[in-house]
Amino acid sequence: MDTKKVIFYQKYFDMAEELSDEQFGRVIRAIGYLFIHGDESLVNKFSLAEKVLYKTIKVEVEANWEKYEKACERRRQAGILSAQRRREAEQLLAFVNNNKNKKENKKEKENKKEKKNRKENMNMNEKENMNEKENSNNAFIDLSVSPEEAERLWKKYREMRAAAREEQDEAI
Repeated sequence: MDTKKVIFYQKYFDMAEELSDEQFGRVIRAIGYLFIHGDESLVNKFSLAEKVLYKTIKVEVEANWEKYEKACERRRQAGILSAQRRREAEQLLAFVNNNKNKKENKKEKENKKEKKNRKENMNMNEKENMNEKENSNNAFIDLSVSPEEAERLWKKYREMRAAAREEQDEAI
């Protein structure tokens, strides 16, 4: 046990009322040696009252330490699982964005070709009207995905979520 502090409860003081200051000091020193150095050799010289107080403190501190270590491990596992979920969600989002970008680029290329063909076929006045209209209108890009693609992505997301929940349940 590698602990830097020991909680000293009021009940320990109440139990130590019958001890002299010298006896109480020996118990405190023995507790310190136990949790800092792992040494219980000082206990051999204790009276019965000192041993009772020492054993009570030792048992409770060890139990508290075990609870603390278990809580730390649960939190550590929850943090790992949370990081995994976050990475998976980021990967899914990157995948969706990548597909949108590909579709956008394809549409942009098609639109440019179409504009170029239209402009080549227009006369000068029509080109000027076209430029005026383009400058006055805001262009919107269609970011939609097909219903099949959306359903596939949604299904993949739900599967990843379910797997992550199962992992979390197993970890706990």
